[in-house]
Amino acid sequence: MSKQLNREEAWALLTEYNQDPFHLHHARTVEGVMRYFAQELGYGDEVDFWGIVGLLHDLDFERYPDQHCIQSQEIMRERDLDAADPRHSQPRLRHHGGHPAGARDGKGALCDR
Repeated sequence: MSKQLNREEAWALLTEYNQDPFHLHHARTVEGVMRYFAQELGYGDEVDFWGIVGLLHDLDFERYPDQHCIQSQEIMRERDLDAADPRHSQPRLRHHGGHPAGARDGKGALCDR
């Protein structure tokens, strides 16, 4: 059974694959915006989840720029993390032009701009 990360585990995973201060700042910024909009849009019970989605939305970008959005799913699968949840993919795919079936209302697409 896959597990969901808490904030500290998500930060550790992010910093394993990203060291550039800009990328880390960007991840924290998107995390905060995702938490804000989750609360504002009525997903208050999922604020922590959406914050982690925001924090990890560019998990693979620094190390695998040519495989961005692909490697992050593999990284999560290798660690038995909850990568299958479409909400993890939705912000990245919308951010990069995709529209996965079942994605929720596009919060992530706005938060990464």
